[in-house]
Amino acid sequence: MVDLHQTEPGLPEGHPWLAFSRWDMAWRAGLAVGVVTASVLVALNLFVYGTSEGEPPNSGLMQSLCFALIASASAGILAALLGSRLRRYYPFTQALLFGGLVVAAMLVLALVLGIVEDLGRVCESNTLCTPQTVALPSYFALLFGFPVFLAAAVGYGVAIWASHRLRRHRRTAVRP
Repeated sequence: MVDLHQTEPGLPEGHPWLAFSRWDMAWRAGLAVGVVTASVLVALNLFVYGTSEGEPPNSGLMQSLCFALIASASAGILAALLGSRLRRYYPFTQALLFGGLVVAAMLVLALVLGIVEDLGRVCESNTLCTPQTVALPSYFALLFGFPVFLAAAVGYGVAIWASHRLRRHRRTAVRP
């Protein structure tokens, strides 16, 4: 059961994620979400389009990597803004909340881009020019909502897990 009114931290005492500053959490979360998103998108594109020797990468792969960069940047920004508040929840709950927040932030970004597109559109004098502001966010939500949520949740969980594994690895390393 998820307790949204926890009185104690969800992570054990001394966990490195609790000691990180907001900037440490931001770059770790952004990097983890970017790596998860890029690896899935590259594998998917290679599976769908295949590879061809001597030809440049296809545009679908480049668009996917740009999408991974945007998801990574938004995840880093959100981790910097809200990571300290999410720390009090259990890691699974943190990851789910963070995934939902990244999807919401990217929907807002798509809405803003839709408004900018509507403002910059030039219509001919004899045609009806209707705004398409809702089209871009609705396409984003239908096509990319769940994959972005999944990539952000898994990436944030990987960031928490990696910080704990890194600390454990540093403690057990043999020093000369």
